[in-house]
Amino acid sequence: MKKACYLLFFLCSTTASFGQNTGQTKQVKTQSNGVVVHESAGNEGVYVASEPKVVVRTIQDWTLPECIDALNVIQEKLIMLEGSEEYETAKVAILEQQALIEARKQSLLSK
Repeated sequence: MKKACYLLFFLCSTTASFGQNTGQTKQVKTQSNGVVVHESAGNEGVYVASEPKVVVRTIQDWTLPECIDALNVIQEKLIMLEGSEEYETAKVAILEQQALIEARKQSLLSK
C-alpha cells in the first residue's frame, strides 16, 4: 500500500512540474500583492477563423432507415393535414417527395 502511495505521489509531482512552462520570459511587472507578471511566451498562436463546412445531403444520400422514417413522417403529415384548407395544395408537393423517397428506397432494396 505504501508503494502505491509513493508511486501516486511521484506521478502527481512529476506531472505538475512538466505541465508548467519552463521557457524563459521577461518579467513585465510586480503587482502590489506580490504577483509577478511575465510577458507572453508566444505559445498562444494566431486565431484563424475557418468557415464551417456545410454538408448538403439529398435524398440520393439517404440510407434505408432514413427513407423508412421519412415515409412514416409523410404518412403522419398527410393524416394531420387531412380536412384542412391547405390539404390540396400541400398534398401535391408531399406526394412528389414521397415518390422520390420511394424510388430511393427501392434502389437501396435492390442492391
